[in-house]
Amino acid sequence: MENDDIKSSTKFTYFSKKPLNCPICDTEFFREDLFSGGGRLIAGQLTMDLRRLYEDNKKYGTIIPLIYAVTVCPECYFSVLSEDFTNSFKSKDKLEEATTKRIALINELFRGINFREERNIEHGLLSYILAVDCYKLIEPRYIPTIKKGICSLRASWLADDMVKYYNNPIFKTISEIFFRKAAKYYGIALGLAQNGTEPVDGTRSIGPDTDRNWGYDGFLYLAGYLNYKLSDQDQNLERKGNTLIKVRRIMGKLYGGGRASKDKPTIILNNAKDIYDEIRVKVTDIESQLGKSLE
Repeated sequence: MENDDIKSSTKFTYFSKKPLNCPICDTEFFREDLFSGGGRLIAGQLTMDLRRLYEDNKKYGTIIPLIYAVTVCPECYFSVLSEDFTNSFKSKDKLEEATTKRIALINELFRGINFREERNIEHGLLSYILAVDCYKLIEPRYIPTIKKGICSLRASWLADDMVKYYNNPIFKTISEIFFRKAAKYYGIALGLAQNGTEPVDGTRSIGPDTDRNWGYDGFLYLAGYLNYKLSDQDQNLERKGNTLIKVRRIMGKLYGGGRASKDKPTIILNNAKDIYDEIRVKVTDIESQLGKSLE
C-alpha cells in the first residue's frame, strides 16, 4: 500500500480508510480519490473555456480528474464540491426534503448507478448535475452561485465527452443546457462578487477545472467568454450586439489591465485580446445591418 489511509485501490484511484459521514442523512461511506504523482496524468492542451485536456496514459488508460471532485452521499445523494461536504448547513432541512427529487433525477438519467463503486464518466456527470441542484439550496456564505457555474460548466464538458461514447442525442442536449446554465450563473456571480454579496475569494478554488485555480482573472474571463459563445445563438441582432459590447468591455479590461501587470496569466490575456478583436468586427457588422450605432 502506498498510503496508510488507503482501503482499496485501482490503478489510479483509492478509497480512503477513514469514512465520511453525510451532513444531511449521516450515512457513512468511503470517498474515492486520485493518487497523486506517478506520471498518471499527462497534461494536454487548454481549451478556450479553460478546461485542461489529458492524453491517454499507455499504462493507466483514460483518466478524467474532474469526475472525482464532487463528494456524493451514496444514500441521499447530497452532492457538493469536496471542500464543502463536511460543512454545517442552515439549509439542512431543505436539502433533506429534496432527497426524493435527487433520487428521481438519478432514476431518470442513470437508473441503478451506485456511488459506492469506483467512478466512471457517468458518475462524474451525474455528480455535477446533483451538485447544481444542491447548491441552489445552500446559503450565500458558501458562495453557491459561482459553484453552480463551475459545476454546470463541468457537467457540460462531461456530457459533451459522453457524446463520443454513446449514440444518444440526450447527452448533446444536456451539454447545451448546462453550458447555458454556466453562462447564466457566471453572469450572476460576477454581479454578486462586485457588490460583495458573494465574494469569489471566499472559496478555495474557482478553477474552473481541477488542474489550476485561475483566480479572479479566470472568473472574469469566463463570465465574458461563456456569454460570448452563447450570443451566437441569439437571432435578435440588437440584443446580440449589446451582449457583445458588454463582453468586449470585460475582455478589454482584462487585456488592457494585463499589459500593465506581469502577474496576469498570459493565456488569458492572449485569449481576451483575440476575443476583443473578434467582437469588434462582429459589432461593426451588426451595426451595419441595423443601420445605427449601439454605443
